[in-house]
Amino acid sequence: MQKILVISDASPHVNKITSVIFRQIVESKKLELEIFWLVTDDFAEIKEHTNQQYKILYLSDFNNSLELIEEIKPDIIYHSVGYNIVDYSFILAEKLLNIPSFGYVDSAVSDSFAFDISLQFRVTVFKEYVRQFFERKTIGKNNKIKKMRGISFLKKYMFLINSLRVIKKSWVKTILELLSLIKIGYINSLDHLNKKFNCDLMFVQNSRNIEYHVKTGLVRENMVIVGNPMYDNIFEKQIQCSDTNNKKLKILFLTVNLSGGQGKSKWSIPKRNQMIKELIKNINKNITITIKIHPIAENHLQYEKLLEKHQDVIISQKEDVIELISKSDVILTSCTSTAGTIALIMKKPIVVWNYFNVEQDFFLKKKIVIECKKSSELMECLFKAESFRKKNEREISDIIEQEFIDGKSTQKIISELEKFLKNKKLI
Repeated sequence: MQKILVISDASPHVNKITSVIFRQIVESKKLELEIFWLVTDDFAEIKEHTNQQYKILYLSDFNNSLELIEEIKPDIIYHSVGYNIVDYSFILAEKLLNIPSFGYVDSAVSDSFAFDISLQFRVTVFKEYVRQFFERKTIGKNNKIKKMRGISFLKKYMFLINSLRVIKKSWVKTILELLSLIKIGYINSLDHLNKKFNCDLMFVQNSRNIEYHVKTGLVRENMVIVGNPMYDNIFEKQIQCSDTNNKKLKILFLTVNLSGGQGKSKWSIPKRNQMIKELIKNINKNITITIKIHPIAENHLQYEKLLEKHQDVIISQKEDVIELISKSDVILTSCTSTAGTIALIMKKPIVVWNYFNVEQDFFLKKKIVIECKKSSELMECLFKAESFRKKNEREISDIIEQEFIDGKSTQKIISELEKFLKNKKLI
């Protein structure tokens, strides 16, 4: 049985790509693994895991990466490949100890290689980081534990500093390393953003993603195309568009987490709130609407306050997005996202209201959704969405095949991981 250390910002129960990968690997029973799951974010929701193959660890219980590795002695380490200071702490240690690593690379939804680095954009991103730093919430049993997101942020940097020091980096080299990370993360363009985060084996969604991530500094030879395991079971779902005659059109509004400054947009909380107000103002009695907010990055209470006078609008956060999509007639969103892609694969009609002026949006660039350019056009776009989908069904199917492959990502990941472990003489 191989020991795998998994670095993740969330617990295994949160439906993120890392959780999905390991859930499906375990269910396949093709590899015998002992999974040490390290939750790196103190701000994350805590939940016990019942599967005995998992041992849940918390970053706050350890001083540095070397200490944790020496305690559990993993055979291999898993990363969500990309800019992350905790992952980098372990990358330094695993290279020192010659421990192999693998991971999944976040998919690129834009064909553009360049981030916007204008002063205005940097100021917007900085303001959002400051807001998130001071954000507070209560977690734990009976919501008795109060947390501030910024404390977790500081702990991560202290963990990195301790890791640099324990592998014998001088204070001068430690400071230079920190400045280098700050520079590539917050100042530079996309070029070489992820050069420090290469793994021995990296899974990517498609060939377009390989070109994108080579540009960010990842090694082409270490990347393997597998598709996206988040969508494996979605390919089995059949289109479920209801007959909308003589009944209300059921709209599911999928919000998108643009708070981290992923690409160029004009997102802000005030602008997001204004969008919701315009949405409510323009819907009519022939529509019912459910707003599905981001499961981690958004605050349910903020939406409750915003919609307190509109009890007929349902706010959903933790519910299964697949079920919500399947029960909806039309999907409304502001740009391409994981949930939006699930809706696309399920062949649901989609309207993109590009309220935040997201540049190089994938859905809009490929012309596979209806674009709503202003709030006064919302009703017309929503009622035309299904006819648009039927008219462009062939083109939509082609894009799904090119971008999201065939729904067999987990099989490919398990096969490649098995070969990798054999090559490393770990099985």
